[in-house]
Amino acid sequence: MKSMTKILKAAYFRAEWLRFSRDRANLLVLALLALLCLGAALNGLHGVRQRAHAQQQATAGTLERLGDMQRELASLAPDRPLVAQGIDPASPAKLANGDGTFRVGLPPAPGAALALGTAGVLPQSIEVSTRSRHTQAANQNLTNPALASSGGFDLAFVVVVLLPLAAIALAWRVRAHDQELGTWRLIAAVPGATRGLFGAALLLRLALLCGTPLLAGALAVFGYAGFGVAAWLAWGGFALLVLLYALLWLALAGALNLTPARSPSLALALIGLWLLAVFVLPAAIDASAPPLPSRLATIAELRALDAASRVDGEALEHAYRASHPDAMPGELAPQQGDHRIRLFSTQLAFDMKAAPVVARVDAAIARENQRVERLSWLSPALAVQLALEAISGSDRGRHQDFMAQADAYQSRWRDYFRPLVLSLRNLRVADYDGIPRFSYTEPPTTVAPLARAATAVAAWLLGALALALALALRRRHAARRNAAVRGALLGQSAR
Repeated sequence: MKSMTKILKAAYFRAEWLRFSRDRANLLVLALLALLCLGAALNGLHGVRQRAHAQQQATAGTLERLGDMQRELASLAPDRPLVAQGIDPASPAKLANGDGTFRVGLPPAPGAALALGTAGVLPQSIEVSTRSRHTQAANQNLTNPALASSGGFDLAFVVVVLLPLAAIALAWRVRAHDQELGTWRLIAAVPGATRGLFGAALLLRLALLCGTPLLAGALAVFGYAGFGVAAWLAWGGFALLVLLYALLWLALAGALNLTPARSPSLALALIGLWLLAVFVLPAAIDASAPPLPSRLATIAELRALDAASRVDGEALEHAYRASHPDAMPGELAPQQGDHRIRLFSTQLAFDMKAAPVVARVDAAIARENQRVERLSWLSPALAVQLALEAISGSDRGRHQDFMAQADAYQSRWRDYFRPLVLSLRNLRVADYDGIPRFSYTEPPTTVAPLARAATAVAAWLLGALALALALALRRRHAARRNAAVRGALLGQSAR
């Protein structure tokens, strides 16, 4: 009996494959999906390699620059005058301010080629300086915000937006077409053939739909990160999301095919569900959000605080001189010593004034991110997109973690140079050995984005199952009612 069941299942798959492969439209859809996946993988791989190369150059350039300055300082005479222009290797104030010479960056994650995410929108590196990074807004490169916010062409876009269209194109009339041709009655005449062929059709399409994105994802992940454990975990999470997402759209198509509706109506219904899940619900979630603080207004407020801090800086300078009466210029001219104390006093005043403004903006952004994550289960497309960004390391959470670590590093940088500046002496060669170095620490791995995506897919799958069950019960009720009506009519005719 079991061997007969296996033979029947194999026959179902062979028959469905013959029917599927003879339809040129199906082959065209698969070929187009393969080209899109390959192009997205290569584009993501190229983009992440460029970003990694830029980060490595920035890090190596910073270390090389510090080493060159240390060697230059060792070769200079101790009684020479300070350099007026550029960064003098003996001046702690000029070295600490950096002037754009020293930068730290966020390294791409192993799965970064899967989803470019915030890489084109949020800064991936910041300048290392004693100045607050919030005063450097005017130093950022100018970009088109509309183009930057749309993101790049990557596998996440293909999976979230285009994969459902491919599923709809392959399965929108998987059963309705046979019903319209009149061949479904012949299939239904064979016991068990309806369920067998219908299930084989959906499973075959699931395998073909998932195969190309999974191969492209393997190219993107392993082509950049190699075959380490982190790369396998990233690809495994990507494979799980692709499988769940493709299963969802095939299940929706299968549930609608159980209705007596004709093929055009099924196509319109599936396109409507695609628009709802991919565009309408994410837009509604975004529109229902409270407005975030204006970036322009925040920059204007920070600039006003920067101007006001110059006045407070003078008061802090007088307070410092009162508490340090012995802080007289030793190796420096009086004018240079006054400039150093005034500069750091002004920066300290700005940091104290800007901290509440920055904390307010960061808290509003964090609340909005949490709200979107909490409501993402309503839209499987949004949940899968957020999960893909988390797997690729291009999500906002990882970027916020990088900014927190960069701020902590800048605090260490400032704390190291402040006593050197206020000591009113030049740098020694040994002082370079104590300059803090930056090393990004990855946050703990979490499965919360995958869980939210699975929840969204499960919710929509349950909806599809409920729809299929309701339609089956309705069909059974209609069949019983028609049988009762026919029986009544036959009884009346017999009389």
